[in-house]
Amino acid sequence: MKKKILSLLLCASLAFGLAACGSSGKEKKSDSSSSSEEVVLEFPSWQATEPGFQEFWEEAVAEFENRHDNVKINLYQVPFDSYVDTLTTLYAAGTAPQITHIPSRYFAQFSDMGWFEPLNDRLEKTDILDRWSSLQDGLTVDDEYYGVLLLGNGYSMYYNKAMFDEAGIDIPTDIDSFMEAAKTLTKDENGDGDPEVYGFGACQVTDANFYNEATTFVVGMGGKWSEDGDLSSMTSDKTKEAMKLYQSLFQNNYTPVGLSVEQKRQYFVEGKMAMIFDGPWVASLIDSAAEDVKPNLLVSTIPFENVPGSMSNSLHIPATISDEEKDLVWEFIQMVAEDDFQKLYMEKVGSPSPSKTAVDEEILKENPFLGQFVEDAEKAQEILPSGYEKDYSEFTQYIIDGVMTMVTEPYADVDSTLENMKEKITNELGK
Repeated sequence: MKKKILSLLLCASLAFGLAACGSSGKEKKSDSSSSSEEVVLEFPSWQATEPGFQEFWEEAVAEFENRHDNVKINLYQVPFDSYVDTLTTLYAAGTAPQITHIPSRYFAQFSDMGWFEPLNDRLEKTDILDRWSSLQDGLTVDDEYYGVLLLGNGYSMYYNKAMFDEAGIDIPTDIDSFMEAAKTLTKDENGDGDPEVYGFGACQVTDANFYNEATTFVVGMGGKWSEDGDLSSMTSDKTKEAMKLYQSLFQNNYTPVGLSVEQKRQYFVEGKMAMIFDGPWVASLIDSAAEDVKPNLLVSTIPFENVPGSMSNSLHIPATISDEEKDLVWEFIQMVAEDDFQKLYMEKVGSPSPSKTAVDEEILKENPFLGQFVEDAEKAQEILPSGYEKDYSEFTQYIIDGVMTMVTEPYADVDSTLENMKEKITNELGK
């Protein structure tokens, strides 16, 4: 990570270019007659223009500015693919955005650099921890919190009820019934050897979504890639069993090959797949389904012994900004954590709130999927590689590369591939 930062410092001009969009310090109001200074808080996000999230953040920004006459928040979009590199460059160049929003899987990398302000003293004066998801604990280092979780989720099983009804089979509740459903609901309707309808949908592109999906099977079936840095779990019987089952979905043609996660979701919404495993954000896509398909797209618990899940995104305070700015950013985080805003979050985004007191009957009535999402989030077991969080990008790339050989013809042997993955990670990353 530190080597990466040295190379990113060569891109410091990007940071200063972005910072020019709004000063990281104070600016005069445009009204020259005013003698008061205007504080501008920079707030980049990959969600700034994403439907649902955009509306939530814009309302939050408007309310905060309404509460503070001399404060403006500069919310702006940075594409997700370049978001972490952009944020790393800004921090390394000394122009950290005051309101720092991150995909939480990168928390360990950022906190390892000492870039985030500790929050225990501030949190102890609130009730946030008392009513927050247990996934919040993933934002700690040596028992000190360095952020507040905005979304933590479990993965759920989306299914097409009409397909199950037509086949006369029940919704799967365990591994055996899941595999039987995947087989039964895969149909080659024109006899050309390629199914037109699939029992299950998996992505097969070398990105973080592929890691998430493969790890959903591993964690769901009781395995792990690592445990506190120990890689022996990577070659355990449970991890092997999970990868062999995952591999069989591709070998038996129960899922299409070569799909991105976006294509997988679209296939499901179009009624071309019977089941997918995914996060709560898929619910918003179901609203776009055809009227004859939409009522049949429902959600249930993943049919494994564990519910896999993860921290999704979180808010942080840079350690290097002024005390005045830190206080303002903390006020913003506290405001967003209020139950009224957490209810707004669920309403706009359709994802479960980390606040246990924000979920009520009215919210559940408006979003019939939300009850399942809340239940799954509470049971979720983390899919991040335990002990390798600081090496997340490098570690997951080894997993992605290895698993891809297992699910692509000629289908590499699972046992030997896992052994090779374990050896490579030990040699390259060590522990």
